[in-house]
Amino acid sequence: MHALKLTQIDNPVGVILPKEVLTLLKLGRGDTLYLTESPDGMRTTPHDPVFEGQMQAADDILKTRRAVLRELAKPHHDGQPDLGLDRPCRGAGGA
Repeated sequence: MHALKLTQIDNPVGVILPKEVLTLLKLGRGDTLYLTESPDGMRTTPHDPVFEGQMQAADDILKTRRAVLRELAKPHHDGQPDLGLDRPCRGAGGA
């Protein structure tokens, strides 16, 4: 555990992180540290929680739609992946 002291930095109040904490978090001057609420208080992380959620959603799609993605990745007659862009859209408002 590390106790952090609040200090006046220009107008706002800031926290000075010990060098060993910066090393553990792999952070340096100018990096962003995210502070989020958690059930047991506040959590700090060098990783953007919104981006992590987006990557988890992408990972879920990759797992559940593996066959569809594999089919889309197959080469087309011109050697490029067939993304279906040359076919009419089906579904809402499509043919």
